[in-house]
Amino acid sequence: MKAAVVAALAAAVLLAGCGAAPPKAQTAQQHPSAPAPLAHLLRPSAATALPTVDAVAFSAPFPQRPALTSVRMNTASSGWAILQLLHGTAVAHTSDGGATWRTLTVTRGTAIQVDSPTPDTAFVLENTCGKGSCSGTSVLATFDTGHTWQTLFQSTRFTGGSISFPSPSIGFIAGDLAGSGAANGALYSTTTAGLTWVVRASPCVLSGPSAQAVSFLGPAHGVLLCGGAAGSGEQPKTFYTTGDGGRTWSAVSSTAGSPPAPSGLPLSGYVHSMFFQSASTGFIGLDRSGIYMTRDGGAIWQPVFGTPLPTASGQAFSVGFSDPEHGWLLAGDGPPLYTTADGGLTWQLVYPPLSPSTSISFFSTELGYAAGWTYDGATVLRTVNGGSTWTAAGDAPTALSAIAVLGPSELMALGQAAIYASYDAGRTWQVEPFARGWYPAALGMATLGRGWVIGYSPVAGRELFATQNGGDTWKALPAPFTPSAVAPLGGQDVLAVGTPTAPAVYLTPDKQHRQPVRLTPGMPYLWRSNDGGSHWTPLSLPHWQSRQGAPSGMRVGNHGLVWLWSQDNIWLSSDGGFGFRRIAFRQLALGDVSFASAADGWLLTTSGALYRTSDGGLTWQEIANSVSF
Repeated sequence: MKAAVVAALAAAVLLAGCGAAPPKAQTAQQHPSAPAPLAHLLRPSAATALPTVDAVAFSAPFPQRPALTSVRMNTASSGWAILQLLHGTAVAHTSDGGATWRTLTVTRGTAIQVDSPTPDTAFVLENTCGKGSCSGTSVLATFDTGHTWQTLFQSTRFTGGSISFPSPSIGFIAGDLAGSGAANGALYSTTTAGLTWVVRASPCVLSGPSAQAVSFLGPAHGVLLCGGAAGSGEQPKTFYTTGDGGRTWSAVSSTAGSPPAPSGLPLSGYVHSMFFQSASTGFIGLDRSGIYMTRDGGAIWQPVFGTPLPTASGQAFSVGFSDPEHGWLLAGDGPPLYTTADGGLTWQLVYPPLSPSTSISFFSTELGYAAGWTYDGATVLRTVNGGSTWTAAGDAPTALSAIAVLGPSELMALGQAAIYASYDAGRTWQVEPFARGWYPAALGMATLGRGWVIGYSPVAGRELFATQNGGDTWKALPAPFTPSAVAPLGGQDVLAVGTPTAPAVYLTPDKQHRQPVRLTPGMPYLWRSNDGGSHWTPLSLPHWQSRQGAPSGMRVGNHGLVWLWSQDNIWLSSDGGFGFRRIAFRQLALGDVSFASAADGWLLTTSGALYRTSDGGLTWQEIANSVSF
């Protein structure tokens, strides 16, 4: 979950197309009537034997989800988008309403906008940019749903800012011609699918760099939003209309004047996009301000949601409708894509899909919880299908670094300097008391009432604490090590990972292979206590402990199962920590691991990718991917 007539230059320049064959004759798109009034944006286990392995098969590495920077939907299910990749941009297509995207081509320049008058036709505006400036513009086109692409327009003297194609043969590009001094606004138009172009002067002649957004409903009627020099979150703007294909323009509203006319066109925000559904109803997207709407052809503007969008940066990229009921909204950090099926009364997040970000915990092979994020902050996610899809269970009280499922509806989480508990599947949370003067750093709870927590003090460092009464009282536990992870095994048995505070020699508890262990301060070891933490005995860690430092995490299961993982390894013990075997290594940067049984497990990478295994870690398959390459 805002008239005076400008005479256009009559001189027309014909530009030769780049060998593009005209598409089949198609009629201009019919723009439906205005949607229903918009409302506020809604926020939105038995153990099994496991073989020892030295390699693990993963599906293709998960790419960081690209950000959508421009979206144009033709129908409720079909549409196009520009993806911002790590290096460059790409054009993608969706057939399921934006939930998943298929990359069709990687652009040579920087793609900034896509328009699509029909489901199989798309036009992409790209600029040649480098070292902070742009020097040239191209228009790419496809008439067969992305199977082939053509360059319809190319110029080194013109920098495009906005594109509008109301039909496959009729199109407009707004931008600036190269020159010094004041911005030299220009508008290119074609009625021959890009074979020939006519250039006319645009009214965007504001001093300094300009920003332009254009939207045409057909060959004659169009609108243009001009933005002047921007700074400190503000930009002067003027909105124009034309009824003769851009030959002449009439100013309808502006931020100029002292005081400016009461049009509602805001001085705040930077021009980014514009979409008009009819001659009277349209939207503008302003970075750092939000989405604004007009119902009278641009004379009066109002914020779509009453206030700027609830995002940390206030970014708002684009909004539009494919019919009176179905629309899309690209806004906020990321930015996320929302869709509506009721004319804007309610909005649903469709991309990127809700997915874990920092921590996962599964109660069964189907039910699990995770710490995640939505557009307006931290949230708790819930899955009932093994992680294939996630829904928001409730708002998190703060950013969560760890979450633990202790029952179907009983959760405990570690937040910023506090422990939180939920008794209603994450819908509501309450702060749990902790030892005075200490900050909780790691959880090891057996139930909501009993468990162990690692506390941190700026003066005393890290120390283990235990509670038997839900945190009403905490007991500091003596330990010959500095703890970094703790997990209950059952009853009074508990495991911990820590570095010894002093040199010592211990005998291992393995009766068959009893041998001395010489402890080195600063080296991580696995420790076990059989009396709730009063006394500790070191166990043999996997052989990687001397090379990779302390494990990043530890989880325990039924029947003595223990999982330890480092950044790129997972190790399993089936006897309570006495012996380990490696079940994954050197494949992904691991962030969190959770097993519901000896066979069924999930791992979350530091980049947010979620993988699942059903064979104890022999193979892993990525789930919840939403972009294919």
